[in-house]
Amino acid sequence: MTAAHAQVTVGMPTLNNAGTLQRAIASVRAQTFGDWQLIISDDGSVDGTDQIARRAADEDPRIRLIRQPVRLGFLNFKVPLDQATTPFFAWLAGDDHWHPDFLRLTLQALQAAGPAVSALPQAAFIGPAERPIPNLGFLKGDAAGRIRRYLAHPGGTRMYGLIRTDLVRAAFPPKGFHAFDWYLMVRLLAEGPQLSLPQTLLYREETPWWRYAKDHAATHPTGLSGAFPALEMSRRLIRDKAIPARALPALIGLNLRKHEEIVALTRPTAFRHRRLIYRSLGLPIARDPTRQRQIAEGLAGPALSPAQPRRTDARTDVTAILTFRNASLTLAAALDHLDNLGCRVIAIDHGSTDASRSIAAARLGGLVDKLIDEPWTGTFDLQRQLRLKRQLIKAATTGWVLHADADEFLDPPTGTTLADALAQADVSGSQAFACDEQLFVPLHEDEEHDSLTFQATMTARVTLQEHDPKQRLFRRDAGLDLWLRTGGHSVTRDAGRLAGTRLTLRHYPGLSLDDLRGQYLARVFAPDDRARHWHSNRAAAQGFRIVAPDPRLLAQETTVRHLPFLQAQPLPATRPLPLGADVFLLSDRSDPSLAARIAALLPGLRVAAVAVTDLPAMRRMCPVLHVLSHPARLHGRGVQRSQERSRAEDWTRRIALARHWAVDRNAAYAEIRGEELDTPDLWFDRLVRLWQPPVLRGAEGFLPSASTDICAAPWANPVRSITRTLAADLGYR
Repeated sequence: MTAAHAQVTVGMPTLNNAGTLQRAIASVRAQTFGDWQLIISDDGSVDGTDQIARRAADEDPRIRLIRQPVRLGFLNFKVPLDQATTPFFAWLAGDDHWHPDFLRLTLQALQAAGPAVSALPQAAFIGPAERPIPNLGFLKGDAAGRIRRYLAHPGGTRMYGLIRTDLVRAAFPPKGFHAFDWYLMVRLLAEGPQLSLPQTLLYREETPWWRYAKDHAATHPTGLSGAFPALEMSRRLIRDKAIPARALPALIGLNLRKHEEIVALTRPTAFRHRRLIYRSLGLPIARDPTRQRQIAEGLAGPALSPAQPRRTDARTDVTAILTFRNASLTLAAALDHLDNLGCRVIAIDHGSTDASRSIAAARLGGLVDKLIDEPWTGTFDLQRQLRLKRQLIKAATTGWVLHADADEFLDPPTGTTLADALAQADVSGSQAFACDEQLFVPLHEDEEHDSLTFQATMTARVTLQEHDPKQRLFRRDAGLDLWLRTGGHSVTRDAGRLAGTRLTLRHYPGLSLDDLRGQYLARVFAPDDRARHWHSNRAAAQGFRIVAPDPRLLAQETTVRHLPFLQAQPLPATRPLPLGADVFLLSDRSDPSLAARIAALLPGLRVAAVAVTDLPAMRRMCPVLHVLSHPARLHGRGVQRSQERSRAEDWTRRIALARHWAVDRNAAYAEIRGEELDTPDLWFDRLVRLWQPPVLRGAEGFLPSASTDICAAPWANPVRSITRTLAADLGYR
């Protein structure tokens, strides 16, 4: 039977399942029912998972591989479902497998029971001794009764049965949230019962009961959704009118149980204080001394809580001063690393528009001693940062200071601890530690690493040797004159004042090439920084492209002096600017009447459209108005991903070039969003501001984060990845 005539579609979402995928695929091919098609959706694996899947697809025409160019997360489950054309559908995770009779028996049962929506056999954990995963009996009765019984014991196995395709497609949530599979099952059970087969036909890799709570705590450190992991799922069920009134108590009980679980795991002190309350509510952990002991003894895995007690064996005399802006991909891991080193942390947020600030704020009172909010003006000003850090260093109460970034991880030599290294340095009177910087980079265009696992999956690296060697860890009372002159890199050039132990600095500047583009192409640096030749290897956005690094460098772990993903490109030739203009207009909009519409706001105003690359040719300083557009407009029908990427790069680079020019020339420059064309008062204000003194015009003339967001959909990767930070600053969502 070919895939085109199959009755069952098997959807196999995978991510780094190289160790188990072959077993999973083999279990599908061994089915005694052969009328199936298998769609494998690989969510950007970097361990060879896609190669295993591709070989299987070459061997069997019923198997198809879809490799996602960007990480989809929960939506990776939806990809094979969207592709299914068969009446029945089943998910099989890349680390699970089936008994040969799984499809035959579940299909027979489902076809024999007209109103049933799905059929699920018994399941067992994979291990030396198979432990059964108890499935409730036949989920029958009316919808309210089915849903009530399911919410009392939801588990994570019930979506892995054989399901009617049209029903599961209608029930699948449009957006991701924690416990999306519970939402899915409630929607299905509203349509009909789920059959429970007596045979054990599904074998699953065991996931510890605490894992999902820990993952949720890492991504939702604060707020109601952080304290109640099932809250968003519940809100959506209620909004979609999928919860009968009789099932509401069961839904409330589920929320309380998940709340107790996450408090017990991530806030043990709070759990102890509330234990009697939880016990009076009949919640399970408060009534189970065994599970309490597991949590207390750390058997439920390492805590992710901001309130976790510091490990006494890791306590050090170090204050880490950590600066970040829009660093949510690596910040949680960086904070965990600093906690493991035993540091106290002073965090400085420069106007983040992502989840970075909330990630740091969640650790206040534990790891983070102080969180400082510094305004963001659109310009990266390292001198200003260093002056603030110098004040904090002088006020520090520890003997050592770590100059930390959210994408850097400082490691002592293997087999030693940072406390040991500091003790030796105290004996020798050393002033600072030398660092060997290992730069970890993406290998190819489609590689994208996850924020929870990148330290394990991102292995390609080079040794970076800059003009001023990095000495990230130094004494609080060390002289900082050289540190200020070298941009915060070096404290001393005297090798005799350096500790005998060299530290390793692991640097992860971006988890994908598009991530690097988003970070580097949009940066505008203060003129004083550029005059000192700081950021010289990345300061001029027009002067380089971001490309996959030369694999020969990575194979040899070569020492390099420049970032290996930057490739120089020729600067465009400038053209003479129009004469007699009062305002130059920059815009990526194709509206030929735009200049005339702007001129009409101030009668007699002469407006000339120019290209941003021509601004360096300006002889007489003339005000510049930059009309911006939502980056989602870069999409076009039939446009290839490479073209979308190129357009997103051009959008980001064009704004950065204009801003760099305005900062360097101290020019009269203002930005406005083209979507606000129908607001003449706003346009008039921006135009008039061009002729006001700089102090009244606003910082650099850059458009601040607007109070009114402008949204556009769809807005997909790679455009979103490349433009996300700059777009958020401009009020684009």
